[in-house]
Amino acid sequence: VWPEGSVKTLKVLFVAVDEAIDAARPKLPTARRKQATKREEEEEDREKREKVSLKTLDELFKRTTTKPPLYWLPLTDEEVEERERKVAERRVDIMNSRNRM
Repeated sequence: VWPEGSVKTLKVLFVAVDEAIDAARPKLPTARRKQATKREEEEEDREKREKVSLKTLDELFKRTTTKPPLYWLPLTDEEVEERERKVAERRVDIMNSRNRM
């Protein structure tokens, strides 16, 4: 749907699928086409290697059994210690503020 208030004109040309594919295909000389094909193959190989190295969410995180699943990571020992230290500091602050009253 083209916006009614648009000042630009939309021009559409209907062609057969084969014509559209041919028009979209780059027109390269034969030698350059071979180079391009070789580059494309190398790029595809690189992409395949990258895809192999990718891990799924299930491999990277733990997940809940709920629907939709929630993904999470357990805290490291350092993170646990830091949180416990902060909780202890808050308790001390609360106790100090109560003693002042």
